[in-house]
Amino acid sequence: MGCVWKSIPILPNFEVRDDDICICAFPSSGTHWFWEIICMLLNGKAMYLTGTKEQDMMEFIMPDVFEKRQSPRILNTHLRPKYLPEKMVKEGKIILVVRNPKDVIVSNYRQTYGLKVLGYEGSFPSFFESFLEGKVHYGSWFDYINDWMEAKKNNPNIMLVTYEEAKEDLPATVECFSKYLNLKQNEELIKKIAELCTFKSMKTAKEDLTKDIDMWREGYSFYRSGKTGTWKDWLTVQQNEKIEECMKSKLNSLEIAKMYMTS
Repeated sequence: MGCVWKSIPILPNFEVRDDDICICAFPSSGTHWFWEIICMLLNGKAMYLTGTKEQDMMEFIMPDVFEKRQSPRILNTHLRPKYLPEKMVKEGKIILVVRNPKDVIVSNYRQTYGLKVLGYEGSFPSFFESFLEGKVHYGSWFDYINDWMEAKKNNPNIMLVTYEEAKEDLPATVECFSKYLNLKQNEELIKKIAELCTFKSMKTAKEDLTKDIDMWREGYSFYRSGKTGTWKDWLTVQQNEKIEECMKSKLNSLEIAKMYMTS
């Protein structure tokens, strides 16, 4: 993680391979979930990995480390397209993940407050305002979506998947990934991966990897609920109206705005 500021300036010159796969998502949008699924598909085994997505995160790892990785490399990033190699954005296998920003705010707050190393002491209402202003890690969610949806419009190689559709029908999502990656279709493998990658199964299996690491405040962990719509328990009526106004005014993509608006 300490390499992040050193690696970003040189990422445009990152040597892209033709079979690279990159999962792109704003923080707290399900990056680790989809990274686990894609790794299982590429490995041809319904088996949890012993590591985490950070080991394959482009802004956390220096390019020379990635040069030693075997192909196909399954990369991931929270960065906007302008920071990535042009060849990757225009020609690569990119899975763009989008999640309801209302749920992103809640999940992102829980992680920001819960991680001891960040030392964040702010309240949720304060974090909510910072999020709308783009004053959080990785900046504005609205700018992120605008940039990636513009890139998708010009580059049909980018596959869009929403957190919500995966929650609704995970086997279908896994099958879509398999087809997008041009893998030999294996219904039994897809079924097993979908079973292992439900939130409940992953929380039980993966949380043990960090239980002995003093990372989190009491009552917090990397895996929270994995549900959709939990924003309803957090946002006030006024906050919901405010973020929807932001979606109307700041989002260029009507497709995304309409998807997550209640009014």
